[in-house]
Amino acid sequence: MELWADAEMPDPHFEDLAVMSFEPQVYKSSSLEERPSIDPLYASVFYSSIWPSHPFLPSRRDIEDYLRGSEGTSLIHAINYVGSLYACAGNNQLQTMTFRQKLHEYPQNGFAVQSLILLAISLHMSNNPTQAQAFLHTAIDIALAIGLHRHGFDTSHGKGSHAMAESWRRTWWELYILDIMFAGLNQTSNMWLKGVESDVLLPCEEAIYHNSDAHPRARTLAEFDRRFFAEEEIEYSSFSYRIAAARALSGIIPISITPSLQALPSHTEAELVLENLVLHLPKHMQSFVNRDGSINEILFQTHMMIHASNIYLHRPRSILAASGLIHQITCAQNAATWHSESVLYHTKKTVDAADGICQMISAPPSLYSRTPFFVCAVALQAIVHISAYGLAEWSQKRSLMQQQIQMSIGALKKLSEIWETASIVLRQVKSVARMVLDPPRNVRFPDDRRDTASAQHSLEEEAGIEEKETVSVNLGDLVQGDDISWFDDFLGQN
Repeated sequence: MELWADAEMPDPHFEDLAVMSFEPQVYKSSSLEERPSIDPLYASVFYSSIWPSHPFLPSRRDIEDYLRGSEGTSLIHAINYVGSLYACAGNNQLQTMTFRQKLHEYPQNGFAVQSLILLAISLHMSNNPTQAQAFLHTAIDIALAIGLHRHGFDTSHGKGSHAMAESWRRTWWELYILDIMFAGLNQTSNMWLKGVESDVLLPCEEAIYHNSDAHPRARTLAEFDRRFFAEEEIEYSSFSYRIAAARALSGIIPISITPSLQALPSHTEAELVLENLVLHLPKHMQSFVNRDGSINEILFQTHMMIHASNIYLHRPRSILAASGLIHQITCAQNAATWHSESVLYHTKKTVDAADGICQMISAPPSLYSRTPFFVCAVALQAIVHISAYGLAEWSQKRSLMQQQIQMSIGALKKLSEIWETASIVLRQVKSVARMVLDPPRNVRFPDDRRDTASAQHSLEEEAGIEEKETVSVNLGDLVQGDDISWFDDFLGQN
């Protein structure tokens, strides 16, 4: 039975999608309907958008053989669903698929894990973080139950195909990375796979996975960790460094959200882990741009996580955290505020990381090609630049920072065509940016809390921010003690 609904279609350009017709479909649990088929258009969009940044499924040429059989029904639905989100982006007349989920109905197999990963990503970025977390937890439970974290699962379930075996290895590592990234986005130290022993081999390089049937010997994580002292330099894949970036982030998250004097040695170690990762990146991986000008999305995500990790690590100890300008922005909540005698050092590291994320926004060919989690990286960047803009110490960079803030708003506007989370963050960032870059003349900065609350409410009402989205601005926090000279100076220039 053919998996494709019709003859295979060429990959569409996103701008062409507005003239195509889409029939609304319903995502159903695999146990509730007959064998589905892959929608050729949705599959084309899926493979040209989200797959390059989360390439744990086999390539487009291998997916039909991979899903031949009854076990992959839920995965077919997931590919169609995620593809529909991109296909209908930016056009209100088009209707995306919907789905009914019953987590207990998912079969205990690797295809279910892959389906749940895709749905967890899309749900989180569609502003359903609680539901996304439930999907991720279910994927983890199934993965551990079937032994996906053990060496040998890949070959025993690979049907003699190098591509399929590699896909299973990548699925485990994708799950591992998502567990860490969700913890960072939700600002929690609960990482469900922390402490789980795994001997799954590391993924190969992207070009080999995409185009070659002959795969080199896969390396172990232990070998990767010993690379600093190896006599001969071994080339590891982009995916391996993406894993390393996630591991570095996993050490930073707990100490960035829990203030404790006992965490000071951990902070130093976490910073060294991150700095060593950057120092030992191979020369050809220090940029995410390939020689032909294309973007290595895996390396792009690696650099994104490095920059985000630096912000998580240094912002709580910087002058930016002390300003108290931002209380909360969706998917980039405030971390704990720490006292540090090296506040200027931490401020510089934080702003440099935000600058790095801003530079990534303009990478070709389109923001649609980036990982959905880039929304939250842009949110972090916006927080940093808005906070720094309001400080007199950085007044010489205000013109540049204004452009950077506008860049983040433009990126969020584009990404909001697909992801609801981006739409919410966009409104929150614009509300705060409008107050800092162009403060309303009729807003007084009072001493008493009643007037402060009233002023904050009027700003949020103007921005169209619903109560549940908020807490993006706290005007009372703008006043640090009795010294508001930096803000008076700012107002005098506008």
